[in-house]
Amino acid sequence: MFEAFVHAIFWPFFLGGLVGLMSISNPLSKIPLFVSLTGEMSERERRETARKACLYGFAILTFTLFFGVFILEAFGISYGALRIAGGLTVALLGYRMLFGYGYAGLTVKGGKGNIAVFPLALPAISGPGAIAVVIGISTEIAELKTATLKAVAMGLVIHQMGGWDADKARAAFAIPPEFTPMAMIAIGYQAEPDTIDDPEVKKKELTPRARKPLAERFFEGGWGKGVTG
Repeated sequence: MFEAFVHAIFWPFFLGGLVGLMSISNPLSKIPLFVSLTGEMSERERRETARKACLYGFAILTFTLFFGVFILEAFGISYGALRIAGGLTVALLGYRMLFGYGYAGLTVKGGKGNIAVFPLALPAISGPGAIAVVIGISTEIAELKTATLKAVAMGLVIHQMGGWDADKARAAFAIPPEFTPMAMIAIGYQAEPDTIDDPEVKKKELTPRARKPLAERFFEGGWGKGVTG
């Protein structure tokens, strides 16, 4: 399950999104803005402002990640249209960064508002490009082809079972007679083995897994001819 999570979720979404956010946000480019905005502050006030700006930016991007899809659906915006718009936004920001146009709309003087929110958290840290990247990731997760991958993306553990009794399942879950149980899948959050009360189940859980070679279970070209490779 962990390997499935790494290949299906971690590499394409988490790590890829982190690289994308680092490229678009470009933290080093925020140093001149931060220095100019906090020039009259003490060292302690600067640290507090930087901490709050990071927290606010993280909160904005996290909210976008989990609720961006619902906002798009509320306004009737398709995932494809969002990706196109997000791509254009990222391209525009990249063009500005490449040719040194700076940040449109950011001022470094005047006003006594909470600079940790504006302009540090928004739009410096979590600007249009970063938001576009995060919403793009959330739409890709929402469009995962199988329920198993969606559950893994949500941090759940999936266990597909075989050899179960359909009649006992019907009785245990009060399944109406017009429905026929066809598959049994357990979905939930994985707990620590110490929380298991049944000694036999706990022993099985702690026993190292040993899988037979694929050639003993899967054949090709005829019965008994194990697969190769």
